[in-house]
Amino acid sequence: MVIKFLAISDMHLGEGTSLLSFPQGRKHLLDALSAKFGDEKIEELILVGDATDTALASMSQVITHTSIFINTLLSSLDIDKVVYIPGNHDHTVWTDYINDRYGENSDHHLTEPGGELIFENSAINCDNGDNNCLRACENLLTIILEYNYGPAWRMIQSNNNFKFAIANPIYAVEKFGRTYVFTHGTHFKSIVTDYRFLIWFIDHTQLDRWIANIEFESYPNLSRASDLKDLERKVAPFVDSLYISSKNYPTKRSDQLWYLYTVVTSHFDEHREIPNDNEDKEYPDFRAPRFNGLNRDNKSIDLMFEYFFGHLVDYLSSGGINMRTDNLTFVYGDTHDGGFVELNERGSNIRIYNLGSWVVRHEDSHPPCHVFAVDDAGKESMLDISFNNVNILGEPIMRLAAADFENRYKVIGWFARWLLERFE
Repeated sequence: MVIKFLAISDMHLGEGTSLLSFPQGRKHLLDALSAKFGDEKIEELILVGDATDTALASMSQVITHTSIFINTLLSSLDIDKVVYIPGNHDHTVWTDYINDRYGENSDHHLTEPGGELIFENSAINCDNGDNNCLRACENLLTIILEYNYGPAWRMIQSNNNFKFAIANPIYAVEKFGRTYVFTHGTHFKSIVTDYRFLIWFIDHTQLDRWIANIEFESYPNLSRASDLKDLERKVAPFVDSLYISSKNYPTKRSDQLWYLYTVVTSHFDEHREIPNDNEDKEYPDFRAPRFNGLNRDNKSIDLMFEYFFGHLVDYLSSGGINMRTDNLTFVYGDTHDGGFVELNERGSNIRIYNLGSWVVRHEDSHPPCHVFAVDDAGKESMLDISFNNVNILGEPIMRLAAADFENRYKVIGWFARWLLERFE
């Protein structure tokens, strides 16, 4: 059997609250994947946004943890291709790539539906040795694959068939009579669609003066976007200025604003019971509570239909993909919710998967660590991995991730609680 797609999202590699920033966490993920897929070939590993966290981690942490993560998977699983989709916490990686390759004033804002092939046939994919292209690709490959010197790169050189592609903001393919669309969800996340609340929050708490000092490049009026390219053009400057890359700015500043904001908006009540074991479900059997986190009234799904879906249909249709809403599988991350819902309305049949995250908010709240897969028979499945029994030197990995110095509950929880009492 061959696995056509294996998708994972929101690893936030480099961040101390990510379970996959720990070697024991990466080994546990690998053990779970090996137990499920064994020696099966994986044609495409799709990283659905926030694979790295260039906003909250230093570049040295990002490069180290990301290359080790990729090397862990490539050394143990038979993977032909890696597709990297930027999210909001690593959107500056995409911005740096297009600035290097096309210039800062370029109107190049998104890839073709099938992505942009960066590496194939053991070489960087640049026509005529274009120096700008080479520099852009080398910088990107350094972050993700430790280009030209690390163990991940040596692993790639031993596989002449390996490919690496970047896709922004979507990666879409047709298989088994279905359209599969992968996107992070940045373009319909509530903080982007309703940025006015963020501005109000900063103004009323005076955060901009004493804790964050963030200046937004622009504000995204998404209702006026004419197409997917225009949507990316409106979203990108706002996202890049909110999730500032730590390579140029102190990581601490971004940490303080983002952790404080997410704590206040989550109201401290997003707790998920720690699962005792891994759970594996195949479509259509998603009756388990751990996969029922989504429904038609989920805010991110409503925002997706309001701001993103129409542009997506037009873009894919113009790109030659048969965008049939009666045979669509939509996979995203971003919200960290995790779950599955199937929508049957107005003649459509849309399967929507949220891949959750690997970031621990509290040691008593297990993140939905989901992995999505499609095999060569077209069967869709989702694996929910439990870290309940993973320990590091006698300490539960959940506790260590939650107690990381940058964790929102340890650093600024007291201030967030004070804000809740004041503004609610």
